Amino acid sequence: MSEPAVESLPLKELQRQFLDYLQRQQLEEPHDMHQQVVDQGNITAVQRLEIYGNAYRIRLQKVIETDHPVLCAYLGDELFAQLLQGYLQVYPSRVRSLRYFCRQLPDYLSNTEPFSEHPILAEIAAFESLLLDSFDAPDRQRENFTAAQALPPEKWPTMRLRLHPSVQFFAAHWNSVESWQAIKAEKTPPGAGEIQLSSGEQGVLVWLVWRDRQRLTQFRSLDGAENALLSAIVSGHDFARLCEQLVNWYPQQQVAQQVVNYMQRWFADGLISGLQG
Repeated sequence: MSEPAVESLPLKELQRQFLDYLQRQQLEEPHDMHQQVVDQGNITAVQRLEIYGNAYRIRLQKVIETDHPVLCAYLGDELFAQLLQGYLQVYPSRVRSLRYFCRQLPDYLSNTEPFSEHPILAEIAAFESLLLDSFDAPDRQRENFTAAQALPPEKWPTMRLRLHPSVQFFAAHWNSVESWQAIKAEKTPPGAGEIQLSSGEQGVLVWLVWRDRQRLTQFRSLDGAENALLSAIVSGHDFARLCEQLVNWYPQQQVAQQVVNYMQRWFADGLISGLQG
């Protein structure tokens, strides 16, 4: 017959002790929770608790593997095991939903050796997080270009566009997205390298991420002109101000038509959820 627990605790304190035990990295170390569990047959109290502790760690491991599959593949088994142990220690799960358990993963990779020695790792993690955010974004009706065409010509200069909630922007300093694409296609990723501008200087490549009409996550890189236009939309600027953004890229007489060309693509891609004339 099983021996009674050494001490009976209020449920709230028992829950606190159990959670503290689960979040510790070294399950075999003495813990107050060991006093609240009894041996059962050939299984000791320590072993019974370890079953829960190991199951807890495995569940959180699966969360990282599910949310960041490409990062895990990029790291390999040995470095991933090191990542898991370190991340659980620094950022134990403190949220009700596992959806947000990996939220600090890019920060951890940026600030913890040996991962911080390879900045592309944090960028891959941040990109995968952004893909999830875009997929989970609220839904909203999308407009077609015919809505803009229906506006009277005198309304166009003050027309403002509203982006769909799933639209996100990712600024890459490294070839992280290209590496992500290669691994996703089961190909060998290129060597980690910083983004090179056409001038040969190091720079930043901005990627557009969104969820399309078929609820599939899409992304593509932006040229300077389109990035400037979309940034202006985010800032709440109207069509007239959008045209002003393109004077550095196109002759003045072509600017309005170029903005319209970009708009047609945005509407077709499902990026626009509303407009105000």
